Order: sequence, then structure tokens, then C-alpha cells
Amino acid sequence: MVQLSQLLTSPITPALVNTTATALCSRPVCSPASITVVQNTVTQNCVNTTNNATSDLIYGGASLYPPLREGLCQRVSPTNGTFCAAVSTETLTAYLAKHPSPLGIKTFANSTVLKQYVDSVPKDVLCTPCNKAMINPLINYVAQNNATLNAEIRKWSGVIKTQVQAKCGADFTNGVAPKPNTSGLTGQSESAAIASAQVPAVIMVLGAVFSGAWTL
Repeated sequence: MVQLSQLLTSPITPALVNTTATALCSRPVCSPASITVVQNTVTQNCVNTTNNATSDLIYGGASLYPPLREGLCQRVSPTNGTFCAAVSTETLTAYLAKHPSPLGIKTFANSTVLKQYVDSVPKDVLCTPCNKAMINPLINYVAQNNATLNAEIRKWSGVIKTQVQAKCGADFTNGVAPKPNTSGLTGQSESAAIASAQVPAVIMVLGAVFSGAWTL
């Protein structure tokens, strides 16, 4: 995917994030079987890796693919076509230029670092309608599937809920999010090959929004 390649090689801009989200969200939703293939592939190929943070992040992203994709595909409104991920990118750009996360996307693979990072983000930057729209699908999904998710994923999502709630208030994480534009949110299952590309892409776009760096 051209947009994914650009995310890895070009400066992260709201326009690029919006273009990438448009491409990703226009594709059918991956089937549970395809997601399992991705998880098994990560498990088998990363047994001897020295970069556990990255493999854990991809595995976790596969486990949380449904809410991450739903969050990514949230739009500002059903009519203007702008994705919340792009709006949040624009809001955070100035802040991240002065306060970048030294770990980049790995911020999301370390619960302690993630807690510190969320704590450091100003309320007016973090507590926006678009961020609420992207975070609540994750909170809902984890609550509904808690028994089937591994401990690290539960810990990671718990940090997000607790820290965001502390800064933005209980209503911000009440599980209610603006209704998304349903374009691209339903459809026939994709092949495992497409899922293998789409799952990391979803993680990358959301990582771009909140970390502002690509140190893998």
C-alpha cells in the first residue's frame, strides 16, 4: 500500500493520515480467522526475537484489531470525510514537536512509559471529542472480551482507561462515542494476507497520532 509506505518514510501529516485511513477503512473488515493467522505468525516467527516490545505490540494490535480499526475509522462527522485520526494528528503536531516520545511507537508497548506519557499530555490536547471517539471502542471491546485477552493487553488497555479518565473525567471513558460513518466498517472477510498488512497498518496510523515518531 502506497500510503503505508509513505507513513514509514515521510513526515507524518494530517493529510497523509487521512489518506491512509481512507484507504484502510475502505477495505472489508478482516475475519476472526485471518486475525488468528496473524497472531500465530507473530508467535511462531518471534520466539527468538530480541525485540519483544515490537512483537508484543503487533500481537496485541491483532488481538485488539476490531476496536483499533473502529477507532481509526471514526470521522469528525458523517459528511465531511475527515477522519478523527487526522484531526488528532493536527492537534498534537505542535505539542509533539516540543515533547516527542523518545520511544516512538514503542510507547504503546510499555505500560509504565505509556502511563507517564499520557500523564504528560495537556488536558486540552488529550481530552478532545475525536480522541474520545477513538478511545471508547477500545474500552468497550476490552470490557466485553476481558476473559479472552492476555494479561499484558488488559494491563495496557487499563492504563489507557485509568489515565485518560483521571485527566479527562469519567464521562470521557463511559463507553459512548460519536456514531462513526459506517463506510468501510462492514463487508466480507479479507484473506489472511490482507489482514497481515492491515493489522500493522492500523497500529502504525494510531501510533503516528499519539507518539509522533517511528523508532521501532
